Formats: sequence, structure tokens, C-alpha cells
Amino acid sequence: MYNVLTIDLDFIAEPYIQLYYELCFEPSVERTWDQVFSNPALVGSNFDINPDNLIYALDTFTRSLAKCKNVAFGITHDSIMYELEDKDKINLVNIDHHHDIIYGEWFMREGAMKYGIVSEGNWIEHLHQKSKIEDYVWIRNENSFMMDDTQHPTREPMKWATYLKTEYKYEMTPDYIFVCLSPAYIPKFHWFYFKIFMNLYKVFYEGEPKFYKKPYKNNLYSNPMRGYEDFLQEVTT
Repeated sequence: MYNVLTIDLDFIAEPYIQLYYELCFEPSVERTWDQVFSNPALVGSNFDINPDNLIYALDTFTRSLAKCKNVAFGITHDSIMYELEDKDKINLVNIDHHHDIIYGEWFMREGAMKYGIVSEGNWIEHLHQKSKIEDYVWIRNENSFMMDDTQHPTREPMKWATYLKTEYKYEMTPDYIFVCLSPAYIPKFHWFYFKIFMNLYKVFYEGEPKFYKKPYKNNLYSNPMRGYEDFLQEVTT
């Protein structure tokens, strides 16, 4: 069994993430946030994070760091595939606002199934199609969209379960830890939380962690951080 802990920073955005959900599918992160902050109904909204979610994610990450130095960071969640593409019998715990199994009618019809396209919203389904997932636990938010098992496109269901953070006791010893920014779902003024996770790694271990700046090779959007090169420079120096 290959134990994996993955944390998506959008987990902390629970109070506001659904306000602009329909605007998160632009071809670039820069255009997404231009759209969000040009909307008068959203500019005045409360963009405070959920502090309990942040504490939960940091606590889980820190306890896991004490047991595992095999850690990587990524901009989008599908870049976890660079490390998992050659792994089997994956036991996955995902702390995330989204389940990342599969989203979107086109992906359900043929995108993931026929063409093998991988995105931040279907990378788990991609692993499942290749019979690499042994077990999957999704730690979600109360306002996360649930997946209807009848919509699952594969020939056999995947073994998975979902819990709120208060319902699940995390006790796994990971073989691999991954943290992603998900900049399409987190406004830039909250990106510094991502750097906190990176700095925590440096407290435990010497040297720079692995950092995947680009999505996985089969992703439709090869450079979502166009226009934000300054942030990429900041977190790697």
C-alpha cells in the first residue's frame, strides 16, 4: 500500500468559494480574478477564510511531516500525477473543497474516458481508470458539492468515502505528501498561506522541496499562472 496525504489550499476558502464557483473555468487564473473582482456583487463579499480549516490542514500536515520527508508542492492539484503515475495500490487521503473524482459533462462523456485528459477536477478518476486507487478518503467542507455515485462513468465503482474534518480521525503514516495552491479558487491575497506550508517543510528538512509549477502533461491548460510569475519567483526564493 502506498499512503498519500494531499491538501488543497481551497479547503480553507469554505466561507466564500461557492460565491464565484461558476467563474472558475476561465483559461487563465488572471482572467478568473479579473472576472470575480469586476462583479459588484462579489467585491463587497466577505473573503475571510475558515480559520478552523487552516488549523486542521496545518496540524495534519505538520504531524505528517514528522513521519515523512517525501513532500512536494504544486500549483494545480493534477500535478500530483507526476509522482503518482508509476505508483500502485494507492491509499489516498485528500483534504479538499472538491472531490476531484470527475467534474463536467464533457469529461464524463469522453474527455477522461476516451482521450485520457487530466485536470485538477478529474485526476482521481484518471488513477482509478488505471486501477491504481486502493482506497480514497475525501475530507470535505459542509458546502462542498457531493458526487452522485450513479453519475460515475467507469465500469466499476471506486472504493471511497467522505467525511467532514470533525468526523474523521487521521492516523495514516504517509509515504508521500502533496500540497497544492489551486489559484483559480483562492484569491491572490490568500496565497501566502501556501508559502507557510512550504516554510514548514524547511523547518523540518534542509533544502528546497519539489515544486511543480505546471499542470500534469495531459492538462488542457499548460500555464494557468500566466501573469503571476512574480509569485512563483517569491515562493522559490
